[in-house]
Amino acid sequence: MARCGPTTACGIRWCCRAGSSAGGFCSTKASCSAASWMWSLRPGGRRTRRGGSQGGGRMDWSIFNWVDGLFVIVLLYGAGMGGIRGLSFELATVIGWAVAIVVTRLFYEPVADWICGQWGTNPEITRLVAVVVLVLAALFGMRALRIALGTLMDFSFKGPVERIGGLLTGMARRGLVFLVGMLVASFMPSSWLQRAVMIDSETGRTVLPHLVEGYNAMAEKAALIQAEIPFGVETTEPVMPPLPESTARESLEAKPLFGSE
Repeated sequence: MARCGPTTACGIRWCCRAGSSAGGFCSTKASCSAASWMWSLRPGGRRTRRGGSQGGGRMDWSIFNWVDGLFVIVLLYGAGMGGIRGLSFELATVIGWAVAIVVTRLFYEPVADWICGQWGTNPEITRLVAVVVLVLAALFGMRALRIALGTLMDFSFKGPVERIGGLLTGMARRGLVFLVGMLVASFMPSSWLQRAVMIDSETGRTVLPHLVEGYNAMAEKAALIQAEIPFGVETTEPVMPPLPESTARESLEAKPLFGSE
């Protein structure tokens, strides 16, 4: 069973499962602001806005989970490796990923159609295979090109620009990859993973609404098909927020980057 509070002027409404040993698990949706996407009800009935403190100016570490810790580790690792490898290496890697994305976007459908025509495989699985193969092939090709050019010329930035720029670029690149991974994880039909990424993680509560919004805008321009991101968390005893207004629901609809009907 679930109990729901009143809808505020902002369009926020929370819904909790009664009788939870943790004091209740709550989630909300707001149609007026992506920043108000997720709230939580902490043990003892204290309602705490994400990122806030419980008084006295002290940080409430209970709002973070292992996903946030892993995100910090990834950022530190990216900064360290970027500082060691330098800005020139990081920029070459970013260019390689950009080329891989463009190549995949342009050619995954013809490749998938060819595979289907040759072996008559499932179209959905074939599209996924085509995407993976094209990404790996493009990355391998760009790496081979970089190694070949490296034998002919040596390019690097001077002084601290090479190290500091590499540190910042490496941290940003790996952080972005981690956030995209979180977005993908939010689509997975796993109650444990969905809750860890979307609800228990401060990073997820803060960033995922903006990722979904940007992803939707990009998918709209590319005329890609629409699929819905899970609205709430699938659990053994489903705890689903109340249905939002149409505008709020549209903001939560996600469209896959690759695939078509």
